[in-house]
Amino acid sequence: MKLIPGIVLLLVALFPIMAQGHGAGYEPVDEEAVAIRFAYVLGEPMTGAEVQVMPPGSQAPHQVARADRDGRFAFVPDRPGDWTVIADDGAGHRVQAVVSVSAEGMQLEAPRRLAVPQSWLLGGLLISLLVNAGLVSALLAARKR
Repeated sequence: MKLIPGIVLLLVALFPIMAQGHGAGYEPVDEEAVAIRFAYVLGEPMTGAEVQVMPPGSQAPHQVARADRDGRFAFVPDRPGDWTVIADDGAGHRVQAVVSVSAEGMQLEAPRRLAVPQSWLLGGLLISLLVNAGLVSALLAARKR
């Protein structure tokens, strides 16, 4: 029985790699990543939106993650083709981007953003409020008759 601790110590000393079988580490990689920023119409980032990456020719996600606080997400494609990246904030906003990857490099399709100036949105809201207020007034006046 007194030999067992000595044998274990000898084995650990002779085979240190086996003793670290559950270790972990990291290493830098030199690969080209695709980085995309998801945002709402007025430029506010889609913080924490769920992002799914669909590989070429597949409906099963290659990767599922969340956008960071600035609405950014990155992934490294492992084969050529058209990759579909979908961001969903869970509140009814969903954005889809297609990244074309080839041996020469990658290309993101033109951004699909509704570039409406904020003043136009506020003007549209004001007009909508006035029209709806007029309709409600007309409806109430018609009921009184």
